[in-house]
Amino acid sequence: MAKQCDRCGMKIKFSETAYMEDNQVLCPKCFTEVEFEKQKETPEMLSVTLPEIKGSSITRYFDAIFESSLTNLKHKAARLGANAVIGVVASDYDKWCGTPVVLEDEK
Repeated sequence: MAKQCDRCGMKIKFSETAYMEDNQVLCPKCFTEVEFEKQKETPEMLSVTLPEIKGSSITRYFDAIFESSLTNLKHKAARLGANAVIGVVASDYDKWCGTPVVLEDEK
C-alpha cells in the first residue's frame, strides 16, 4: 500500500522518499517546505567550513544548492577549496607531462 502525506494528502510513490518529521509522514515537496520554514525561523546563521567551533559541535547543515531550488532561483552555487583545484591541475600535469607532483600541506 502506498504511503500518504499527512500534510497535503498526496500519495507517495514507491520510487519517492517518504520523510518523517514530528511523527508525520511527508512527501518530498512538503518536507522541503517544512525545512525551508525552519530555516526562515532561524534568526542568524553562522557559515563555517570547520566540523566544530571552539568545542561546540555543528548539528545542522544547510545546502546552498538546495535552498536556491526552493526559491526558484536559476543559479547553482558550488564551493571548491584551493586544494581541490590544485589536485585537478596536478593530475592533469601528471597525465600530460609524465612527471610526479607532490602536494605538501601549507604551514
